[in-house]
Amino acid sequence: MKKRHFVQFLPQIYRKYIANLRYIGFGRLNHRIATSENTVILSAAKNLFFIAILFFFIASVLSAQNAIASENIVKSPHSWTLTTDFAYYPKSAPVVSSKSHFAPLTGIYDGLQFRVTGNYEYTLNDYLKLGAELELSPASIVPHVYCTYNPLPFLVFGAGAKIGTGWEFLGNQGLASYNETSGKYDNIAACFYEFDISGLFQFDAAAVWPGDWHHIVFVASYDFRFSGVTGQSDGHPWCWQAIEAKVNGPNYYAFAILGYQMPKLVSMIGVQAEFFGYYADSQFDKIYNAFNGSFCEVCINPMVQFTFSKKDSLITMLYFKTRRGFDSDSGNELTRNCTGSEWFFQRIAFRYIHKF
Repeated sequence: MKKRHFVQFLPQIYRKYIANLRYIGFGRLNHRIATSENTVILSAAKNLFFIAILFFFIASVLSAQNAIASENIVKSPHSWTLTTDFAYYPKSAPVVSSKSHFAPLTGIYDGLQFRVTGNYEYTLNDYLKLGAELELSPASIVPHVYCTYNPLPFLVFGAGAKIGTGWEFLGNQGLASYNETSGKYDNIAACFYEFDISGLFQFDAAAVWPGDWHHIVFVASYDFRFSGVTGQSDGHPWCWQAIEAKVNGPNYYAFAILGYQMPKLVSMIGVQAEFFGYYADSQFDKIYNAFNGSFCEVCINPMVQFTFSKKDSLITMLYFKTRRGFDSDSGNELTRNCTGSEWFFQRIAFRYIHKF
């Protein structure tokens, strides 16, 4: 793999700083000695602080690049992965309230989820990857193509597109449209589509503090998405993969993970936070104004990863989620008045990943 010099990764402001380091760090200091001792101390402190930040940045890049350069095995540009998702949902009935609250469990079973995703990636160079995947569940099928651009070791940009369709399976609606007359969702023959662009930041403390037991990792991502269903007018609610109250238009998905990796069978423990929502209430028809269309759904997920080999791993997660809280339980939730957030335990999820 071709090794890139660390200066190629530096934003323009840091390149300029390196070029003028002598002037900024020492030239001004010599000039200020003759004027004020206090000013000298303040200036030196600022310079040292900036130099420390720059050193931390360069050390991160150098460490990551050295790790890449030290790999003697030439990897194939092709990679294949099969991911199997399974989730169990206990029952948690909504609680009528005029303020935010927590809804307790009211039953041991409310549903199951199963999904298989086959993924193929082709690495063009050190920066660019192309990918395609096929997601299949008992109630839907979704092909997906995407590309990722990795200009810095800790920064990844992506773009993708997917199109799929769904059907009803054992009462689970893969694709349906809201019927205002009946207050229920009717199955439809249509296509779901989604386009997205994303940015991801990742950091591993072991990049600046080498060691097998120093992997404190942080990942944060933000996705801008434009989703819709063919044949549905803007503002009209629909259901996709058994998730109701969705509409055509832009929406967002963001997540952050803080974890600790270990060279053991239990290879990571951590917590994930997820956020999903629409940008404005006006994306829903006016008759749903009280529903609070721009409500942000939050998920807090403790997680544990088991690594059985270089090819096989299992991730287990507990999902604690928010949903809209209402001051009434009559009719469909789209016609109710949202009064706050309702926290509840949503599911236990398992993800098994096999790399070919």
